[in-house]
Amino acid sequence: MLAARKSAGRSRGLISAILPSFGDSAAWLVSFRYAPWMGEPTQAESCGICGGDGRLVNSFGSVAKCPSCHGSGRRSEDTGFHDVTKTKASHHQNSNQRGAPAAKPTWPTSLSGIALATEIRDTPGLGDDVKLRLTREIMEHEETHPACTQTFVKKMRKQFRPQPSR
Repeated sequence: MLAARKSAGRSRGLISAILPSFGDSAAWLVSFRYAPWMGEPTQAESCGICGGDGRLVNSFGSVAKCPSCHGSGRRSEDTGFHDVTKTKASHHQNSNQRGAPAAKPTWPTSLSGIALATEIRDTPGLGDDVKLRLTREIMEHEETHPACTQTFVKKMRKQFRPQPSR
């Protein structure tokens, strides 16, 4: 108790004059911290989120550290503006213009797809719209398969070749 009074030094009388109900209580002086702008100890403000407890408890009993004071129970220092500017070059690009869209293929790319599309193109009895539809179907098949399967080739040939009579 004597050490707390000595640490208060010259401001002991000032504190007693401001708050006479506390007087020279050492317990009251210990709960205060130094404020350089006043030249005397002042009481620390408790956190407004957790109420000075330093932890938050939800209705299920889960306990977490206070996000405002990080568990200290004291109000965090306000440092002013918090800059959250993104500095990477990728953050400055417009989201709808990230890159050029991939060009859609106009002709099949696999060897079996090219052979089948050439066979369809060279068939004399088909209309242009049927040739275009069958070629587009080959390209759609190539999007999900690396090459045209034998089953797919047989299915396509049934669509444009005349069936032999039995």
